[in-house]
Amino acid sequence: MTFIETTNSTAIANISYEQEVVSPVEQFQFGIVASWRKVASSIMETSRLLLQAEEQLDRAGFSTIRKHLVENGIMSETVISKLLKIARNTVLSAPDNVLLLPGSYATLYVLAGKDPVEVQSALAEGKITPLTQLKDVTDLFPSTTNKVQKVADATGIVVTVQSDLSNVPADTIKAFKAAIDALKEFVSVEVKGL
Repeated sequence: MTFIETTNSTAIANISYEQEVVSPVEQFQFGIVASWRKVASSIMETSRLLLQAEEQLDRAGFSTIRKHLVENGIMSETVISKLLKIARNTVLSAPDNVLLLPGSYATLYVLAGKDPVEVQSALAEGKITPLTQLKDVTDLFPSTTNKVQKVADATGIVVTVQSDLSNVPADTIKAFKAAIDALKEFVSVEVKGL
């Protein structure tokens, strides 16, 4: 059986089938599945457009876009920031991977923070699928889950600190703490676990 996708995913009548008659149940199943699989693509396209706007417009122009999206209830500042992080992730934004991704920006955001090599491997092995949920990411990446501490201030600056620092040289930790202290002159920073 061959399916031809139309530009209107709800127009089941425009789907053509070869060689066998497809029941109304199968028609609806196909339409629903085809439509649902577009969710991840839409998230990635929105992410890409936001990143493109951020990179190509001046600061005032991009701020105007952000303000419009927030004031019109399209998305919050938090969602915009998460989508930008997703767009910057080369594994998630790779065209070959988009159809394999879950249709949740929250899940994609968490995946964007994981090791890209591990995420690509999980995609290739079929461990990340459109059915992957946020809770599944913990099981997929046990070595990094609960070993990462996020520290943020009101401006959205995030500092990620590996909680097991036993293999990090003392001089490196000291330099890192000094850099955090220098940031405290400009922003509010809370550090835990150091």
